[in-house]
Amino acid sequence: MKRPPSGKKITFQIYTVLLLIGLSILLRDISLFLTGGRLVYGLDDPYIHLALAERITEGEYGINRGEVASPSSSIAYPYLLTLGFLTNCPDEFPFWLSLIAMGLVLWLMAGFIWDRIAEAGEEPSLWFLILTGIGLLFSLNAPTFPMMGMEHPWHILGTVMILKSVYEIMSGERRKMAVIGLSLGSLLAPLMRYEGFPLGLAGIAILFLRRYYVTAFLTVAVLAGTAGAHTFMLWKAGLPPFPSSVLAKSGLIEPLFQGNLFEVLEIIANQMLMALKNALYGEGYVAQCQTMFVITFFILLAAVLFIRGEKRRYRYFWALILLVLFLHLLGGSYGWMGRYEVYVMASMIMGLCSVLATVG
Repeated sequence: MKRPPSGKKITFQIYTVLLLIGLSILLRDISLFLTGGRLVYGLDDPYIHLALAERITEGEYGINRGEVASPSSSIAYPYLLTLGFLTNCPDEFPFWLSLIAMGLVLWLMAGFIWDRIAEAGEEPSLWFLILTGIGLLFSLNAPTFPMMGMEHPWHILGTVMILKSVYEIMSGERRKMAVIGLSLGSLLAPLMRYEGFPLGLAGIAILFLRRYYVTAFLTVAVLAGTAGAHTFMLWKAGLPPFPSSVLAKSGLIEPLFQGNLFEVLEIIANQMLMALKNALYGEGYVAQCQTMFVITFFILLAAVLFIRGEKRRYRYFWALILLVLFLHLLGGSYGWMGRYEVYVMASMIMGLCSVLATVG
């Protein structure tokens, strides 16, 4: 099979990342011009995280001095932001953190798309690569993330790392690096956002299934130790085991911890029916997202059920994306500057590209 030169793949990846850097810095400079040189983020959330990070550097956990609180929907992100205070650039630190994470996301996804094209032995045209880079950039809403200053790009990065690593393990490519990537992604996704836990745990399960026992046990130990220590700290301070922002957005956690199985099943059934109804008959941005997710779900389900032969080895990869789609349709958020659903968009793009490469 003839493969496109790897040098062109790297050029495509660099081009996509440079598009992100150029547009993100352009948005930042426009904002600085309009605000008289003061960097202002598009949400109040990064300022909450920055306040929490500042308290952490002072040995406290909360927003106001002397008041314990759990306002962050991320375990690790506030601690990451403390580096901004230690380097005396706290205000701009969220911007650069988000830019780095989204740059890594686009690098990995551009490489993944290129490799799926390479599986067909075709060399893409210049215009195809130019338009694909632009399409990937905007389908992930990538240039706006640095001006939000939130943890979402790191959650997206963890998601992409898990999926790409699982695909490579199943295909037998770069297995050592893929196992390391799967372990790191299975830590990054849940520690950056709580909705990353199901995919992170599924990634660890695949490490066990593929008999990478040492890596799997180490990953479990780090994840359980970090999340457990954080939960214990909240409990010790007299707070709920989950942050207030997570409890406010999820209707499943309280009945789940109360052991009310029937209420949990009723909520799941109602949420899925609402998502399907909205996908079929709804209007607006949320309905459009749900329509894409439902269509992709059934395409990948068909791939899992009906693709046979050597290509069937990718069923674990498709099953992970089915998990992401199902859980987001079940209770995921949408909008708010297009940040909540982007990890699902990235999963969807990777899933569809792999199916096309498989049947093409």
